Amino acid sequence: MGRAEVIAERGSEGTTWVGRWARRSVSISLFFSLWALCWASFPLLLVLALVLDGIRRRRLATTRTLLFFALFLGCEVAGIVASFGLWIWRLGCDHERYLRANFDLQRWWASTLRRGAFRIFSLELEVDGAEVCQPGPLILCVRHVSVADTMLPVLLVSEPHDIVLRWVMKRELLWDP
Repeated sequence: MGRAEVIAERGSEGTTWVGRWARRSVSISLFFSLWALCWASFPLLLVLALVLDGIRRRRLATTRTLLFFALFLGCEVAGIVASFGLWIWRLGCDHERYLRANFDLQRWWASTLRRGAFRIFSLELEVDGAEVCQPGPLILCVRHVSVADTMLPVLLVSEPHDIVLRWVMKRELLWDP
């Protein structure tokens, strides 16, 4: 098999379609399992977190982390279900509408997590120089220290300026469904 056939077989993610679906079956199952476990045990976990915070006198740090983790899992599961719905819906619509719907879903996911995190952890965000984000062309170089940093371009550029970004992603992010 020549180099061109290998690239075509692997697709844009650099893996075969079998590898992509195997990875997705693991990650999607994991998210749904964690979500079900978290929400089924949430009352008990909440009481334990409150007791632990009371003993440690940590201003509800454990409780707030639990609340955010539950919110994150809920957003992930909602995003996976909505993405599946969009994947089915794409069969009857044009490609541009499908891409726009995915962009809107991505913005909803990121803004929901942002609003939740800001409220749960009493965060504030101040952005200097946001006016440079004109509708393009634009090259945005973001230093990713953690997987959570992948939300920053969506929150700071896509959402407020309605700019659809294209991504060059870390290989580790391929595991996120």
